[in-house]
Amino acid sequence: MFYEIEKIESQLKCPKCLLKYVSPRILPCGKSMCQNCVDQLSNYNLLNLIKCPFCYKSHPVPDEGFIINEFIVNTLKLKPEKVYRCPSFERFDNLLIEIENDLHEIQTRLNYPEDKIRNHCDQIRNQIDINTENLIEKLNGYRERLLNELTIYEKNCLENLNRIEHKEIFVKLLSENTRKLEFYSRYLNKSRIDEENVKNMMEQAKLQEYKLKNNIQILNALIFGKSFVSYEEPSKQVDQHFLGRLNYEDLSRMSDIADIDRIANSQIEMTLQYQDKIVDYALSIQERFLVVIGQCLKMIDDQSNDIVDIRFDSTLDFVSHNLKDSILVQHRRCLWRNDRREISQAFTLSVYDFNLNLKEEIMIDTKILKCVTNENNIFVQCDKTNTVSVYTWDLVKIMTIGQTSYADRPYFFRDFILEAVKYDKMYLRKRTADEEGDYWVRVVSLSCGDLMHEFYLNCRFEIFFIDALSRSIVVDPVFSILRIYDKPNIKSNQAELLMEKELDLRNCSGFKMTLDGKFFFIRDKKYIQFYQFSTF
Repeated sequence: MFYEIEKIESQLKCPKCLLKYVSPRILPCGKSMCQNCVDQLSNYNLLNLIKCPFCYKSHPVPDEGFIINEFIVNTLKLKPEKVYRCPSFERFDNLLIEIENDLHEIQTRLNYPEDKIRNHCDQIRNQIDINTENLIEKLNGYRERLLNELTIYEKNCLENLNRIEHKEIFVKLLSENTRKLEFYSRYLNKSRIDEENVKNMMEQAKLQEYKLKNNIQILNALIFGKSFVSYEEPSKQVDQHFLGRLNYEDLSRMSDIADIDRIANSQIEMTLQYQDKIVDYALSIQERFLVVIGQCLKMIDDQSNDIVDIRFDSTLDFVSHNLKDSILVQHRRCLWRNDRREISQAFTLSVYDFNLNLKEEIMIDTKILKCVTNENNIFVQCDKTNTVSVYTWDLVKIMTIGQTSYADRPYFFRDFILEAVKYDKMYLRKRTADEEGDYWVRVVSLSCGDLMHEFYLNCRFEIFFIDALSRSIVVDPVFSILRIYDKPNIKSNQAELLMEKELDLRNCSGFKMTLDGKFFFIRDKKYIQFYQFSTF
């Protein structure tokens, strides 16, 4: 796209003597050579011939000499201004190329979606036919099953295509971002560019590319539904899938993508107060709210009216819920002596339905350090054991991560706190910062307990949330700052800061991030408020 002056100067040197051209001459074979080199070659030949050092043919030297290369002569007269490239130039140029590719993909989705879907499915049909060609009679039944499944998928995609709403929004998005890309490209074509301007435009371009990635995911989900079909080549072993199988890439996670626009312009969605009582923390369940007030757990509506409540004789440490029908309550009962000194603590996990009817309850014999939930499981990190126990929402223990004969597995959890579980990964952060003030995060495999990789975030944070694109959302309530970090670079162990925003979190407590992307907190110990961070 751009040429450095050094590259231009390298083309203005004689290929024989490797010095700058002096009266460059064009040889019959099309090559150019300076007059001094022509004279040196002709001096050794009495027939006034020169042997070309490039094509190895003999060329007669005209009486008036070879023709002068006017183009090279005029180019040598130019005094080009040296093009300055700041250190951020290459990264910015690569970012613009990535944005250009994103715009092209959105344009392809909008303008040629029917052909793209049909061509994609036709390619899969061809792959299936190639693999079944030699066994067509014996394997015809399996082939028909695959093609029927693919035809149904194609039909559903085409129906989804016809039902796309607000297509003009994507067309407008494509036009606006194309203009921005053209502006950035024109700026980079200038002979002198300012480092500070490039950095500012890079920040804008990062947000632009971030939003385009989100819109590509949304557009894919609108067209292809929750899954994207591909074809898996068959294995050598003949079984029921020896013709291959249709793989569906899960696109349903797009509802778990942090919305950069919503966060950048975030405002408090709702303020709720319950009878002037001191509220420890709250979260939403469908159209209702679950509120913890002391040792009481209440279900209220959006008008602060009581629906149902339950009182405990112990301290409530943690409350969460899934999106189906279960609420998890972690509570702690302290045993005291007569002189009011604590003897021991008993930790209990209780699961209730949305009407606060008890479903299951178990006792934990060790101190619970952290409890984290996702839609399918409950993860309990116990103190001193360096392990994480995994339960179903029926409180059936299914595995313990870190409990192994390998000495390094428990080390993964030592001095680290479990913060989030996303799909097949657990995210743990170190309790304290290192010498440079960075907070390290470890990513551990949920299936085998192995350390996958680790990275650091150069900020102090309290709330830690991972979206579907492996981007980290961290909130520092002390300084009222929200930061979004990109998917960590495995080579550098660093997650690049994408966005930083100040939030009004003064006099707030009871922070809680729900599964549907709501960031809850209590202001002045009375007012329930939340921000909405997810796409939907």
